[in-house]
Amino acid sequence: MSDALAAATQIVSDYGQILNRLDPAHYGHPESSLPHAKQTIREAILTSFREFGRLRSDVRQGLIHGFVYLAQFVPDADAETIARGQDWMQQANESNAIPSDVERAMRLINDIKLEMERALEEISAMEQGLLHPDQ
Repeated sequence: MSDALAAATQIVSDYGQILNRLDPAHYGHPESSLPHAKQTIREAILTSFREFGRLRSDVRQGLIHGFVYLAQFVPDADAETIARGQDWMQQANESNAIPSDVERAMRLINDIKLEMERALEEISAMEQGLLHPDQ
């Protein structure tokens, strides 16, 4: 195994440990909770996917999940806004007025969903190239 692949594998492993501790019901985790820079993790997942994606479907699916879920990590200030918005929505407020912070949180959550969709499209195209190189 090359040094670059070994480093990518370690980065993905470190990231996987963080994912195992997260509550999947929450959107917008702070980027500062990542063990490495978001772009570094993204590149490590893609490197690992290219190397190991053909070998086992469980590994491939884990890498896809991790790649898509990376969109959930946002700048810390945005994560705070999202957390406040989620708290407000869970309190079952009967007020007709939605605070601007909550509106911003909803926009940020929509942005996360769009980024997750784009990530899934990107890695799905890569998967097709790995599994069906002649197409």
